[in-house]
Amino acid sequence: MLVNNGATPLIKPAIEVTWDDWDMVVDATLKGTYFLTCRFAEQCIKAGRSGNVVNIASTHGIVGWPLRTVYGTAKGGMIQTSRMSAIEWADKDIRVNTVSPATVMTESRIALLNDPEARANVLARIPTGRFVEASEIAAAVLYFAGPNSASTTGQMLVVDGGLTVV
Repeated sequence: MLVNNGATPLIKPAIEVTWDDWDMVVDATLKGTYFLTCRFAEQCIKAGRSGNVVNIASTHGIVGWPLRTVYGTAKGGMIQTSRMSAIEWADKDIRVNTVSPATVMTESRIALLNDPEARANVLARIPTGRFVEASEIAAAVLYFAGPNSASTTGQMLVVDGGLTVV
């Protein structure tokens, strides 16, 4: 099994994004995921073994949000890459799925959302009124890793407290 969870965020107005900014985010977030997944699948195929890939995308790849165009574009590309790879490798018993969380309260997010106004603005968009916990993302990955999802490929599980529903 392979879990791709690498990304480089960028908070910047779209008209200020440079070529270097674009390359930095897309290389780490999408290009790295794509090529690592291909190498993983290649090894599975050579060994005649099944495989299971879970890509950690983001709600930014599904909905719009200001100042996140490059990150959201890369995460949206990750979601589509998962679908395309899932179809290409389905007959080889290599499954590829995506988990797309909303804001997860990691250390970096706690620092970013330390400002009460910023925190309230983000929480106001989430119908459940709370941030996603890392354990909830782990549970989604475990679902895709387990036998109960043996026939699931090319799918996305959104863990977002209802953010993408409204």
